[in-house]
Amino acid sequence: MKKLFLFGIIIFFLIFPPMIFGGEYNCKQGYPHVVKKDGTYDDRKNDLWELAQDWVFYRNQILVCNGKGDLKGVEEARRNFQKINVWLEAYSEKDSSQALSLAEDCKLKQ
Repeated sequence: MKKLFLFGIIIFFLIFPPMIFGGEYNCKQGYPHVVKKDGTYDDRKNDLWELAQDWVFYRNQILVCNGKGDLKGVEEARRNFQKINVWLEAYSEKDSSQALSLAEDCKLKQ
């Protein structure tokens, strides 16, 4: 019985790394591999993290291009930004929000 309990704990922490329980995420590690709303995981472990970074990038591109009066650049950045938003909808609002917040913080630290 004790071995089964220990085995369960090991499996639990392999599925839910300790950093999910109050640990800090950082710019180097990114955001953990999390389950999508449909109960599946993306094949790429860093999918949500990359989407969050792309979201920040294209949001900033919209602002930069708009400031320069580059309407073509604004339109292209806005199209890509909308694609990212659609893909982010696959994840829970909580995970998306946390990943976006971390990506924003990391961008500000650069």
